[in-house]
Amino acid sequence: MSVVAVMATMSAVSLAGQSANTPVDLPGLLARVGERVEAYYQRAQSIVCTETVQLLSMGLGFSPDAHTRRLVYELRASWDKAGDGDTAPEANVLRQLRSIDGRPPKPGEEPGCLDPKPVSLDPLSFLLPHHQRE
Repeated sequence: MSVVAVMATMSAVSLAGQSANTPVDLPGLLARVGERVEAYYQRAQSIVCTETVQLLSMGLGFSPDAHTRRLVYELRASWDKAGDGDTAPEANVLRQLRSIDGRPPKPGEEPGCLDPKPVSLDPLSFLLPHHQRE
């Protein structure tokens, strides 16, 4: 589920019970969303799945090129709890490339500039309470 869909759903649910003149309690709504995302990460601990990325190039006239680059990754999302109480836990994503256009990647093959990064923060992690000020 995309981040936009999550935010739209949460806004619609929040606004459904309010009249047109009642202001939205955005800090309260974000706090509740952050708590739900954190609870999700704590329950999930680690998720392993297959991620398929298709990159379609476009020509000069904005017409699609014949070749579509297809990447298949093993994706691992994990919730790394910090050992000390000072740092907040982070949700990280680790991608391992399994195939490029249906063939295994060659040793030392460099990723393209539009390819997903091998290590990144999970897309929902910006909703966590300690990231909301950012």
